[in-house]
Amino acid sequence: MTRYQVIPARLHGTVQVPSSKSMGHRLCICAGLSEDTCTVDNIALSKDIEATNRCLAALDVPLTEAEPAAAGRKAFTYGKGGAWRQLDGA
Repeated sequence: MTRYQVIPARLHGTVQVPSSKSMGHRLCICAGLSEDTCTVDNIALSKDIEATNRCLAALDVPLTEAEPAAAGRKAFTYGKGGAWRQLDGA
């Protein structure tokens, strides 16, 4: 068995944690409601997230793909707005 000795010290560096799909939806929707430009990073792209982004685009939320911080992940920038377009019949 390998033994390691842990010496107390200040931590530094970065840790990539897996993103949560449900949290990703909330972040995308909240960013779309923001009155400022927001970038949501570290999203695991799925059909659900793609559908959420299509819905936001249908509501005239400006959306562009951004450069992700981590390989294999996605990032999106949602433009200024704060108000969504009212859908016909709503």
